[in-house]
Amino acid sequence: MRGVAQGLCLCNQECVSCVVHGSVIPQEAVLAAQRPQAGNCQKDRYATILSSEDGETTNGATMTDCTNFDRYRPVMDTMPELTKDTMAPLKMQSEPAMGLEEYYAAHTDYMDPEARVVFIGICPGFEQMKLSFDLVKELQGLPDEDVLRQAKIQARFGRSMRRNLIELADRTELPALLHVASCRDLFDPACRLMDNTALLPYPVFRNGKNYTGHAPKISRSPMLTQICDRQLQKILAAYPKAVFIPLGKSVDEQLRLSGVIPAERIVSGFPHPSGVNGHRFRQLEENLEAINRRLGETLGNTKGDKRQDA
Repeated sequence: MRGVAQGLCLCNQECVSCVVHGSVIPQEAVLAAQRPQAGNCQKDRYATILSSEDGETTNGATMTDCTNFDRYRPVMDTMPELTKDTMAPLKMQSEPAMGLEEYYAAHTDYMDPEARVVFIGICPGFEQMKLSFDLVKELQGLPDEDVLRQAKIQARFGRSMRRNLIELADRTELPALLHVASCRDLFDPACRLMDNTALLPYPVFRNGKNYTGHAPKISRSPMLTQICDRQLQKILAAYPKAVFIPLGKSVDEQLRLSGVIPAERIVSGFPHPSGVNGHRFRQLEENLEAINRRLGETLGNTKGDKRQDA
């Protein structure tokens, strides 16, 4: 599969009717997707017909760009493990004057346009990079988009950050508006109401440490500015129905500075869920009224059904 993947074939043999080739999915293939299969012919294939909110149907296509995965997967296949001492082959580009280096990680390539809520962070860190690397190694032999989706599900947010994010989001009107008991349900692999991404889609390190959005700010680095501008255009195209929740002031400021995403689709004031942010609950309470008002304006008509792949 090359370039922007529009879906996945439901079988491992030559097929005249599959989403990849823009054809109608045959009935037998749909039935096959609804039951467990052996080998690579598994349940998750993104070719199941999904109902959209206006009553029309879509083919569950994603905006997954496999270009970089095609380039770096053979490299990862030759690497026995990923450590900060061994990750040099995955370096994409650098800005030596700023001490900045960008490295490839697979999990942010998958983007689901069915998402109604998209959390946006600064960039992945080494922990997520290693999680996605290990999963890619584990899933050798599976189709690209299967691997990228599983990497996204497993690697998004660190364990403690995910717990903090859920606790914060549950204090807003988000669960009620999406008709879920808790925002924990949004992390269910079968739920397509939520996705996450970052201003900088791949891990960036400054002098060997995770880049945090400061020193320098994105706007002061030509490399980071170029990456961010390209990523925001991609985000806007990938999530046509979503409201965007920036995680922390740095992301919020960059979104508004760029002007790419319409202001009415941005929910400002949500704190960064990192455990280092000891003021996150106070910050949430200070902005809760404005957060809930914007969520209500943008998600008030959400049906809240779980978008399942099969």
